[in-house]
Amino acid sequence: MSQVSTTIQVDSLKQIIKTAKSDTTVLNALLEWDGLIYMEDAAMDLVLNHRIDSLCIKNLYSKLEKKERIVDTSPLNYTAYELIEEINEKRGIAISLNNIGAIYHDQGNLKNAIDYYTKSLKIKEEIGDQSGIALSLSNIGNVYQSQNDLDNAILFYDKSLKIREETGNKNGIASTLNNIGIIYQKKGELVNAKDYFSKSLQLYEEVNDLR
Repeated sequence: MSQVSTTIQVDSLKQIIKTAKSDTTVLNALLEWDGLIYMEDAAMDLVLNHRIDSLCIKNLYSKLEKKERIVDTSPLNYTAYELIEEINEKRGIAISLNNIGAIYHDQGNLKNAIDYYTKSLKIKEEIGDQSGIALSLSNIGNVYQSQNDLDNAILFYDKSLKIREETGNKNGIASTLNNIGIIYQKKGELVNAKDYFSKSLQLYEEVNDLR
């Protein structure tokens, strides 16, 4: 699938999410959007930012709040998690757990971020979602990097890198190499940092990722 095709589909899903009257329609569109982001190298920048468009999240929050499906008024609970759990969609649950972890990470609540990323990881391991496992490992590494726990950060990045190399995800490999380079840079190991940045650059050039 081309980048143009993916972009058109994502734009179409955005419109559905913003205008749909049915919660089920919104939920299905969110899952389909996450699926596109998950599978397409062309959209990997959205995966690395580990969030979906804030307008779409707000749209779902509003719909859930109006129907009073959730008693707790914390916006962290206005996710698709409970709805997806009702239909026993394990992959969907993993995606929602990951998104909740991303919100906690953005808010600086790193303990909860790791907790939700880990829950997401366990489900992905259970269903054998290798790309998802690599993403969760990378996300956990990002949290440890935020904590300046560089040893644990590089441990999780290395695990993510191994899986991405096995699956041949060049964008993912390049991103992880770059993250490892940042860790070595923070450690003051500049020769290693340069080596990883150079490998990352080479892969990004191969896939023509100008960003």
